[in-house]
Amino acid sequence: RGERLGMLADRLLHTVYDRFTYQKGVTTAASPITELLEHGRGVCQDFAHVMIACLRRLGVPCRYVSGYLFHGSEDTSAEGATHAWVETFLPGLGWVGFDPTNDVVAGSRHIRVAIGRDYADVPPTKRKPRDAGLFVSKRQPAISAWRAAGSRGARRRYRSAAAGRACF
Repeated sequence: RGERLGMLADRLLHTVYDRFTYQKGVTTAASPITELLEHGRGVCQDFAHVMIACLRRLGVPCRYVSGYLFHGSEDTSAEGATHAWVETFLPGLGWVGFDPTNDVVAGSRHIRVAIGRDYADVPPTKRKPRDAGLFVSKRQPAISAWRAAGSRGARRRYRSAAAGRACF
C-alpha cells in the first residue's frame, strides 16, 4: 500500500508541476484554489493546495508544510521567501515531503517551520515563538483533543474519527 501511495503522490507531483506555472502576483494568500485553476499560474502555496486537494479526494493522508528552501540553480520558487510543500503519510516510510513547485521530493534543502491542514493553519505572519525559536500554529485543537483523549484506545478512535477532517 505504501509503495502504491508513493507512486500516486509522485505522479501527482509531476502533474501539478507540468500543469501550472510559478508566477508571483497572480494570486494572494486569500485567493481560492479556483484562481490557480483559471489562470494556470500561482505560487508555492497554490501548488501545495492543489496537490493536497487531489490527495485528500483520493483519501490519502497529507498535510501542508510551511518553511524555507535552501535554493539551488534549478529551483522555480523565489529565493529567500517562505516556501510551501506537501507531506504525505506513506505506510512503512512515514511522512514524505513532495514539492510540486520544484517537481522534487522534499529533502535536506527543505527546512520545515510548521505543519497544518492548509495555509490558514500556518501563515508565516501568524505564528508565535515558542521554546528555543520553534514556531507553532495558533490552531492546535486536533492535537489538544488527541492528547486529552488519554488512553491508546481512545486515541485510536479519535484518529479514526478525525481522519476525514485533519491531516495530522
